[in-house]
This record gives sequence, structure tokens and C-alpha cells, in this order.
Amino acid sequence: MNYQAVPNSSIGAAHGAGIGAAQSVAQLGVKAVLTGQVGPNAHMALSQAGISVYTGAAGTVEATVSGIHDLNRALELLHHFEVEPLVCVNKYDLNTDNTDEITGFCEENDIAMVGCVPFDPEVTKAMVQGEPVIEYRPGSPASAAIVKVWTETRTHLGF
Repeated sequence: MNYQAVPNSSIGAAHGAGIGAAQSVAQLGVKAVLTGQVGPNAHMALSQAGISVYTGAAGTVEATVSGIHDLNRALELLHHFEVEPLVCVNKYDLNTDNTDEITGFCEENDIAMVGCVPFDPEVTKAMVQGEPVIEYRPGSPASAAIVKVWTETRTHLGF
């Protein structure tokens, strides 16, 4: 299993940013892209390059009262667009009661849980360095959990 977070080098382009990003990704030889959204031109360029595109990949749920509220709002939106939700709880260990509530809610509503990521100070250090935590500290608790979440997400998406 190989995965990589790639910055969008075309993000500041006045025109053709999506196509430029698609071309950059295609040059990396990837088989699939998970993204929050993709424009029609970029989608066409990715598809022509033989790259599968999975949209709707966005957001986290935190084990807080506002996190539970945000989860419900996100689920309404996903339901509206007929997108199957996958739930990951971020910083799950900061409030295990709320984590249990989220997990129970998902079980009751047949919503797939792809994992829980613990609070890990290495995440902040990685952000300050401008690196993904899985590259900055591959052995950290958050990195290990993120790899498990990625594996579960791939399984649910069928690749």
C-alpha cells in the first residue's frame, strides 16, 4: 500500500488549476485520487489518465459536543448528495464518553467507522514543519492510527 499527500502546485493559477493539478498527479503514476471536490475539467483529465477519482473526502469528527453536532450536519449533507459516509474520530482519547456516543450512533445508524486517531503532539510539530505527520514521525500514535484509517477507507472504497 502506497499513499502520499501531494500539494497542489497549480492552486494559484488564474486558469487551468484543476487540469494542471491533474497532470501533476498523473505524472506521479497514481491509480486513485481522494479529494473533497474536483472540477469537471480536472475530473476528465484524471479519467483520461486512467486515474479513479473519489470525491467527498473531507472533514473530521472530534469527540466534543460541537463535534457530534457537526457530524449530524455532515451526515445530512452526505445523505442529500447520496454519498456513503465513513467516520473517523479525531482526538478520540480526549473525551471517551463522547467517542462512545459517536461510535454508538454510527452502529445504530449503520454508518461505517474507519477508525479513531488519538491526540498526539507530533501532529502539531509536523504541521509547523509543513509535513504530514505520517512522514514527519511515522512511528507516532497518530501516524499509526492514520495508516489504519487509510487502510479501512481503501477497503470501503474497494481499492
